Amino acid sequence: MFVLVPSSVAAESYFPFRGDQGPLKEFQPQAAVWLSQDRLLVTDSRFNNLQIFDTEGRRFRIFDAATNHAPAQFVGLTGYDKDEYLILGSHYHEKNHPRYRDQRSRFHKFRFYAEKEDLILDDLRHNLSPQEPLRRTRMWGATPTRQLQFAGFAINRNKDIAWFGLGKPLSEKGNIALLRCSLKGLLAQDQELKFTEEDTGIHQPIEKRSSEPMYLTDIEVLDDGSLLLLLTADQLEGKRLCTNSLWHWTPGGKAVPVKEELAPENRATGMAVHSLGDGTYRVALVCDNLTEQTGIPSRLVIFDSPLKF
Repeated sequence: MFVLVPSSVAAESYFPFRGDQGPLKEFQPQAAVWLSQDRLLVTDSRFNNLQIFDTEGRRFRIFDAATNHAPAQFVGLTGYDKDEYLILGSHYHEKNHPRYRDQRSRFHKFRFYAEKEDLILDDLRHNLSPQEPLRRTRMWGATPTRQLQFAGFAINRNKDIAWFGLGKPLSEKGNIALLRCSLKGLLAQDQELKFTEEDTGIHQPIEKRSSEPMYLTDIEVLDDGSLLLLLTADQLEGKRLCTNSLWHWTPGGKAVPVKEELAPENRATGMAVHSLGDGTYRVALVCDNLTEQTGIPSRLVIFDSPLKF
């Protein structure tokens, strides 16, 4: 059961992502994870690298990932163990062309740690690619019945679950869906790995300002195994940004909205959720606002008060 803090208390603070020369005009944040109470690791989908920011959007470090060329994009990022993280890359093509299979399943486990007062990022060259198990879902490959597009990634180590958020397809009932599989099997590249589709029961909400359907952009697993889902909407192929919403879903249960009409005029593409204990969480959103099209800088949104579930 979530506790929704009154909006007068649970406000959000907004910060443009910026470097030494001001707002970052080409930066396209897609996923994020807390490194500490005042640092976030954020993926850039334009250049497929990783960058560190403080909680006011100031950039401290860039880690190039030159081995990960477009068209794959980093769409999911989560902590795995001390100094270890998992990152998911994805590529969506409307015809699901088989030549993009490798990019669609780009997946890495990497270490990020301090050594002699310097920060070290492991090479991301090795791609853990569950191609054949994904093909058996019939959502992915040369002849899909329903096209596969990833939108976020999260894990539950206690229950050995890897969760994949889906931008597409919707479930057979027209609801937002997820894929799940064994985390151990995924990391071991088990060719007999089984993916299971999970229907969240969230029928695409209609965003009030634009009357457009909202779509999933990220997911996070909470301490009790339930999930937090981030949705957004835009108009005119992203040229008009709308609002965002958070939903809470317990597998096998009913999804409920946590916060609606969140961060107006920002396209929230990822979130970082840090457990403070006792069912409370600090939440940050990263917003790719398509600066070149809209003139709106990409932003970091920090919840001023924790969410409690």
